[in-house]
Order: sequence, then C-alpha cells, then structure tokens
Amino acid sequence: MNKKISLSIISLLLLVVILLFAFPGNKTYKDPYGNIYKYKLTVTGTMPNAKAETTFVILSNEANLTFDDVANSFLSSNSNDHLDIYLVTVK
Repeated sequence: MNKKISLSIISLLLLVVILLFAFPGNKTYKDPYGNIYKYKLTVTGTMPNAKAETTFVILSNEANLTFDDVANSFLSSNSNDHLDIYLVTVK
C-alpha cells in the first residue's frame, strides 16, 4: 500500500514539474522604477565609428528590436526615435 502511495505522489510531482516547464506562464520583467516589460533582450552590433562590438541588454515590450533600433534610440536627438526600453547593461 505504501509503495502505491509513494509511486502516486512521485508521479504527481513529476507531472507538475513537466507542466511547469511546458507552460512557464507569463514571465515579466520590472525595472527599478516599477515599469513592467514583457521581454529581456540581448542585442549585439557595432556602433558608428567603433572598432569593437557593443552588446545591450534591455527590457522592452517589443520582441523584435534590432541592435540598430536600440542604438538609434539612445543616440538620436529626435524624440520620435526614442523607444520605451530600459537599459540593463552595456558590454
């Protein structure tokens, strides 16, 4: 009887773990100001006149941003080019 209960508990725990990995839910990211973002992106490219690549780690609500989009958002003086992103790190 104890073997059946133990086996049932182990089977149930295994099922829960499999479901958690198969359906991770809605993961969100929060910046220090409390703003919520859907995606944490890492984009790599070369800045204008740079010799080495730069990597930005950002929080964004857009999943398909490119390095050029992010760099232009930081460098442009045109407010229409600015994106709703949060810069986590620059490498």
